[in-house]
Amino acid sequence: MGGANVLVSQMKQAIEPFRGLRVRHWLHFTALPLAGYDPIFSHQENLIALFRGVVLAFLLLGFGYLLNSIGDRSTDLSEDKNPLVGRPTLSKASVVAVVALGVAAALLSLTGPFVVGIATLCCLLCGTVYSMGFRLKRFPVVGTL
Repeated sequence: MGGANVLVSQMKQAIEPFRGLRVRHWLHFTALPLAGYDPIFSHQENLIALFRGVVLAFLLLGFGYLLNSIGDRSTDLSEDKNPLVGRPTLSKASVVAVVALGVAAALLSLTGPFVVGIATLCCLLCGTVYSMGFRLKRFPVVGTL
């Protein structure tokens, strides 16, 4: 039984940095790129664009939610809302995860039309300004836009 307990402990440590992603809060949004289906384009062109859109949605939403979890870990009250609540120090793995999500989204956006790159950059910048640095979310009206 000792080996099983060690394995469970190692698995919990491995997924800990990703708890702040809060996937169950936003996974349903990854279907939004399906709205971009265009019957004028070929089946193959649509599949490539839709796949890229779903993956970008996953990466960008994960980036935004994890960054927000990191930024709010000292101010949120509920661990149900933010699994990183009360963590005085930030794990290296959480930082690596949020940077990797952002970089992966930026790189993937380069495979699409110019507008995909602009939209991705806007998402990354808005998520960062909302959650870190200026923290626009602290302003009553601006934080809800």
